[in-house]
Amino acid sequence: EFDQAEFLYAIQSYDKAIDLYTKIIAGYPKNQFRSDQVETALERQLTYFSRIKRSPQPTIALMQKNLKNKELPEYLKTNIAAWIAQFEKWENMPFIDPKSATDKQVVDFAKKNIDTKWTTKAMDATNPQLVTYLRISGLLYEYLQTYPKTKVAPEILYWLAICERSIDNNFFYSLADLYLRECITQYP
Repeated sequence: EFDQAEFLYAIQSYDKAIDLYTKIIAGYPKNQFRSDQVETALERQLTYFSRIKRSPQPTIALMQKNLKNKELPEYLKTNIAAWIAQFEKWENMPFIDPKSATDKQVVDFAKKNIDTKWTTKAMDATNPQLVTYLRISGLLYEYLQTYPKTKVAPEILYWLAICERSIDNNFFYSLADLYLRECITQYP
């Protein structure tokens, strides 16, 4: 089930993947999955709901449901509690719609909310910007996909790289490096 969930996530069949990840988390440890697999499942849920859904309430509800599994390792419970707090904080933060925002609004929003000095690379409770950066990177990516010829594409690629460096997602390759390479080759 874990390998199937990872495959579905990789091919962007997110709803099916999230269902499997949720099942893995709820059944731990009786289902014989390792704690690192449960941790990845939690990170995938967090990433999906932050970047793609960008809706705090369903995420808070899901994370609270995850916390009901009293068998989760303490570090995962700590992470989940921190993520819930970040999502609760998110509800009070202003946000822009990538479909109707202007180039200036997007760049100003990124500059205001992304700290280029932030160096923690973690998908855990030690990264207080995690949910914010996941959310912003989702917005920036959607804006770039909606307006691929935008004159601020180099800046958006740069901000995406900064977000990815801080998030340090554990994919097969570094998205931050890919964004920076794209920025340099397309916009020297």
